[in-house]
Amino acid sequence: MRSTKKQLFSCLVGIPSLALSFLVPAAGTASAAEITIPIPPIVILQPPPCISTGALTEFPAGCYTCEVRNATGDNFGLSGITIEFRNEQNEVEYTTGSLPLGPGITANAEFCSPGGADAFACVVTTGVGTTAALQDLVVIEQYAPGIADGGKVSTNSSTAETGGKVFASCAPAGPSVPAP
Repeated sequence: MRSTKKQLFSCLVGIPSLALSFLVPAAGTASAAEITIPIPPIVILQPPPCISTGALTEFPAGCYTCEVRNATGDNFGLSGITIEFRNEQNEVEYTTGSLPLGPGITANAEFCSPGGADAFACVVTTGVGTTAALQDLVVIEQYAPGIADGGKVSTNSSTAETGGKVFASCAPAGPSVPAP
């Protein structure tokens, strides 16, 4: 019986299961019955890929523009792209929601900083969710210092710019704001 258990054990190694042995009394003798309970595989979801610019830290308060250009013939019209501005804590300050982006087309999003020296990065994802799809996009974030005029920020010409880099997996964003 020990040899049979060793063979059974060696067959079960590498199979995600849990084996429990119970003693079952039967007519004055004890015999072991094995029950196998399958354990489902653990699935770890990896965050989707993205393009992210370096964070621009600028003073005074101003506006950030994120420009996304579809540099190839691929059509993102059905799957769409999403543009987010994230702060230093990786929280979404502004999101566009899904935008169609056809071949050769450029999409822009603008976010005006409500405070002083804040750092914001532009993060772009696609509905396709692959790094291959992101290779077709060119992402540039620009900053222009603002002048508060009755609560509205008017911008001067751009003083800072950073380009986007493709990441195979982006850090999940913190609390999100609703799309407009």
